[in-house]
Amino acid sequence: FAKVFGMGSSTFRQAIDLLKKGWEKVRNIASTLYEQWDSHLRIVYGTRVSSEELYLKHTYLATLAKLVVYSSYSGGAIPVSREELISILNGAIFRQWRIINFIEEDLFSWVHKVDEGIEASRIIVSNLSQYDLSSITIDVFKELYQSLVDPEARHDLGEYYTPDWIAEMIVSEVLSDNPYKRVLDPACGSGTFLAMAITYKKRKIRDLSPQQLLDHILENVAGIDIHPLALIIARTTYLAALGRELLEMREKDLIVPVYLSDSIRLPQEKIVIHGGVQ
Repeated sequence: FAKVFGMGSSTFRQAIDLLKKGWEKVRNIASTLYEQWDSHLRIVYGTRVSSEELYLKHTYLATLAKLVVYSSYSGGAIPVSREELISILNGAIFRQWRIINFIEEDLFSWVHKVDEGIEASRIIVSNLSQYDLSSITIDVFKELYQSLVDPEARHDLGEYYTPDWIAEMIVSEVLSDNPYKRVLDPACGSGTFLAMAITYKKRKIRDLSPQQLLDHILENVAGIDIHPLALIIARTTYLAALGRELLEMREKDLIVPVYLSDSIRLPQEKIVIHGGVQ
């Protein structure tokens, strides 16, 4: 997957060239999205980023994530019409499916507004068609995420992504005595531990109906990350790990329990005394 969609792939090169051309057309009207992205990354890295090249890499990966969720949930269906692609890229199809917050804070929503964005999406879709995405049990985005998020900045932050076998071993050890335990990953990145926890619970919990199992996972497996791209990738990993068979069991709107927040700097309580703040 990383070889077909990663930095050195023809898919990436073709798509990123088209996204660059499309961005030239919408830069002025979509500048707010870029500024919001930059402000989020300023919090993440502690310094101003201001790199349109990095923004377009993130846009590419976010676009791929949307298409993966669509393919995973639709049982491998490939969107063929322009209208279908637009409904995926702007999030309308996910809201119709009652997956409410998948791309709730979408900083890359300009892609469907230009022909080049639609064509880049078609290139990605044509390569996705060779994969069965209906039964993903691992974080397929991890290697892509590591290569497309600024490597130098990741090194400075100490960001490192856990190999699948270690994540699987840790989850198995933590949940071995009780698969019903609650799981929180406070720096979930692309969602490796979330995928492993969901997969473990699906395999080990046998006394719940599919609907009950879905409710249990949504209430007991959660993630947090401060990176805006990690948010959409981890939500993608979460939904893919749930799988179509569980997602179809939902009886109400689905909120993916992966949140954009700083889990280290907790909110501070302010006490107002006689007009002053203590």
